[in-house]
This record gives sequence, C-alpha cells and structure tokens, in this order.
Amino acid sequence: MRPGDNEPSAAYADFFRDEFAREASACFETAVQNSGIDCQANAVLAAELHKLIKNYNDGSSRKKRWLWSLIGSIAVVVIWLLVLINSDDPSALNWVLFCLAAAGTVFLGIKAIPILKHLSEMLAELEAVIEEKRAVAEAQLAPLYNFFTWNTISQLIEKVMPDFKFDKFLSREREADMRENFDLEVPDNENNTVLAANSGSFFGYPFILADIKDYEWVEKIWTGELEISWVERVRNSDGSYSRETRHETLRANIERPAPQFNRYAMCFFGHEAAPHLSFSRAPSMLSGMDGFFGGLGKKVKLGFLHRKEQNLSDGNQFTMMSNRDFEALFSAVDRDHEIEFRMLFTPLAQQYMVKLLNDKKHGYGDDFSFHKGGKAICLTPRHLNDIDVDDPPFFTHEFDLQKVRELFNERATEYFRTIYFTFAPLMAIPLYTEPRLEQEVCRLPENPAISRCELETAVNSIGTARFAHRESILDDILKIRNFRDHGTHVTATVCAVGFRGEDHLEYVSCLGGDGNWHDVPVPWVEYIPVQRDTEVRACHAGDLPADAECFCRRSIAVE
Repeated sequence: MRPGDNEPSAAYADFFRDEFAREASACFETAVQNSGIDCQANAVLAAELHKLIKNYNDGSSRKKRWLWSLIGSIAVVVIWLLVLINSDDPSALNWVLFCLAAAGTVFLGIKAIPILKHLSEMLAELEAVIEEKRAVAEAQLAPLYNFFTWNTISQLIEKVMPDFKFDKFLSREREADMRENFDLEVPDNENNTVLAANSGSFFGYPFILADIKDYEWVEKIWTGELEISWVERVRNSDGSYSRETRHETLRANIERPAPQFNRYAMCFFGHEAAPHLSFSRAPSMLSGMDGFFGGLGKKVKLGFLHRKEQNLSDGNQFTMMSNRDFEALFSAVDRDHEIEFRMLFTPLAQQYMVKLLNDKKHGYGDDFSFHKGGKAICLTPRHLNDIDVDDPPFFTHEFDLQKVRELFNERATEYFRTIYFTFAPLMAIPLYTEPRLEQEVCRLPENPAISRCELETAVNSIGTARFAHRESILDDILKIRNFRDHGTHVTATVCAVGFRGEDHLEYVSCLGGDGNWHDVPVPWVEYIPVQRDTEVRACHAGDLPADAECFCRRSIAVE
C-alpha cells in the first residue's frame, strides 16, 4: 500500500499503524538479541526491585500516617489549651476533657516516636538497597542502548513507507535542492534559531522538519502597589462621632517592551505541482463539529464565501468548489490561481481532506496551518511540537526490560503517528504522491556537507550557557554566522543574542479613597540586547582524532 492509494486516515488505521507497530517491536527484539543482555536475570532482578519499591512505598505511607496523627493530636491539644486560657470561665468538664486529650497525645507520642524512628531507619536501608540493585539492573540494560542511534525510528518509517527517505543530517546538498529547485529555505533572521532539524525526501521531493525558537517584542504589564491609610470622622448609630482608620491598597500598571520567546515546529516541503499557486489556510473551528451548531457555523461560513464569490469589484477570481464542506473547512480564500487550485484539489482530494480535517480518532483533526507560495509549502501542525523532530537515540533510566520495551514501542508508534499525520495533508492530494522524475531526485554523497542550519542545531544542543553573554538574564538566541567551509571541516561564529536587565522605578499617580493623589511606585525592567561571539569548528565525527574533546550530535562533532 502506498500513500495516495487510499484516504490517509483510513490507510493509517487499516494498514500503516499495525505494520509499523510490528516493525518497531521487531527492531526492539533484534536489539535485545544482539546486545547479549540476560533477559532472565533482568526479570528476576526487576521483580525484586518492584517488591522492594512496594515495601518502601508502604513504609513511607505508614510513616506519614503516624507522623500526621501525632502532629494533628499536638495541634488539637495546643489549640484547645489556647481556647481554655482565653475563655472567661471554662468549665471543669472542659479541663478534664483537655487533660484526657493531652494524656492521649503524650501516650501517642510515646508509642509513635519509636515507630517513626524504626520506619526511618528501615526506609533508609531500603533506599540504599534499591539504589544498589537499580544500578545493577541499569548496567544490565546498558548494552541495549548502543543499538538505538539517531534516526532509528525514522529508518523504521522508511521500511513501512519506502517513499520516505531520511537523511543522516540536514546537509548543504539538501538545502541547495530546496533553494535552487523550489525557492524554499528555513527562515534565517536575527530573531530566530533552529533548535532541531530532520530532513529527507518524500516521493523524491525534499522536506525539512524544523523546531524553531524565536522572540518578538511585546508590551509587558508591570504592577506596583502602595498601602495608604487615613483617619475618618464617623457618626455612630447613637448620634455620637468617633474617628476610624481606613486602609487601602493602591495598584498601578504600566506597559513596557519585553522580549517574548516562542517555540514551534514546522514542515517545509518543495514540490513542482501548481507552481503559480499561492494560498494559506489556518485551523477551522468548524472541523469536527456536528449537530445544530456545526450546521449553523458552516452555513454562516458558506454565506461569507458566497458573498466573496459574488464580489467582483476588486478583481477577485474566487469561485467556490462543488464540495461545500471542503470550502467551509479548508477555507483557502486567498488563493490566487483557481485553475491550479483545482488541479491540486480534485474532487477526490477534497473528499480526502474533509475526512482528514474531521478525524480525531486516528489523527489529530484540524490542527495544522497550510501555506503554499509557488513551489514552496509550509505546514505547521500543532502536534509536531510534541516530539523531538530530529529523532534522537532512545534512552530511559527504567530498570525493567519489559517497561523499556513498552516505552520504546510507545515512543516509536507516537513518533510515526506524528510524522504520518504531519504529511497527511500532502498525502490527501494525489499530485503530491506522484514520484519525482528519477533524473531530478537529489542524490546525497556518502559524506554530505555540513550545513549552516545543522550546525546551528548542534550548538543549540550544547546549550546556551556555553555561549551566552555574562550579563544575559533571559534565554539566548544562538545564530551561526561567518560560516566557512575548509574542506575537511567547517568553522563559524556562534552569535549568542541575549538581554541584560536594567532596573527602573516609575511613579504613577492614583486617586486614593482619602480623596488625595498618591504616587504608586512601579518597578520594571528594561531589556537591552547583548551579544557574545564564539568561534566553533565542526567536522564529521569519523574524521576526529581519537583523543579529541568535542560535542557529538548525529554524525557531526563540534569543538
């Protein structure tokens, strides 16, 4: 079965989901077999650990019950004593009851303190034994993780869906194919950085999955407070006058510019179909809605589209499709080439797209934006933010092989589901599932060239702390600049753009309940950009000297 042979959601449910689950399970079992770990020994040790952990949790619960019983009894006695002391004429019965409660608390303390001491010692011993056995169990499983590398799950996707091809890393050759043939590049400006990337081809056409962080200036609200008091002359119910003190908290707000950081994942895809067409669409609130309100919402939307279709004053060429559900849900009203739009969205493609937008059982429903500009396509599905797009090696601190197996299968199947439904809007369009001409497919060399974008993901993996300016108080944006290729390696400048803070105090006049104006102090921070440049060198990990100290990501080493 191939994408495009069936509606994407149905193809996933009927074939791809189960087929991938089988491949993932087989991959894990092969890793277990090749790692040479003793499964039986791990099962015995894991059973011991589960029993020890249960005993520890039970003991911890007993300790909490005894401790809170003692604390509660002491609190009751203390509060009762304070009430009796402050009472005008406590009865003898109350004092007798209090003495009985105090005696009961003393008796509880005499009994509880040794028990608490014993439980604490027992828990400390259990904790030490658990840590020791956990270390042994984790050591048993350590060889297993050597068989999970970068793109392990991506390679499983290739087996199930051969039309997917994933790269070792985002190379300059892949970037050149996208830029030269499809006029498409990952956004690169001073305000953003690429945290992670995964690239490849789909039916021979290039794609890049990118996790991007950027910042924008917004107006941040700062708040200050001032306590005021005044004395008022008040007339009493008997006609006399008295003086009372009033209190009020005055609050003032001001707005000042501040950077706001955002993070989002995107899928960039290049395709030659409909090269003159541009349009955009965003998730619709109508997708998945049934019943009265769903019908009413679609009716209102179609009314708007009908009026737009009839408006010819601005040279508008918008003409609605026959599939009204598609028009209401997909709603690409800014399309600028009706003929090419219909070439893409055939009646079958419209039908597939409507099903995809309404599918929340197998897929994610309508959670994606779709932007097309000529040959360049950008998809922004919200569910893509839930995974590591660069498919890092699988690892967990679990000590039980069975639990590790479950976690791997869970992560693999969720990664596949996320990637599948990221590309599902493309699969719903038959033209996008036609293979690229063989002579036009980009062939990557055995050792592709390191790209600027991939180097940027590598330095972000190292962390901003190594590159940040010493005065920076917020997160930093790491940019690669002065990228230079030296044949055997590349060098570049890492520009860490951060913000230092300068404290200010501003006074805002507010009218108080006393009838006077008061200056309320409002502290705020002025964010001033700072930058630090660091030189880095990167090469293929296989080209490193044996004693080199560096950070390795995928098959790239950064010094």
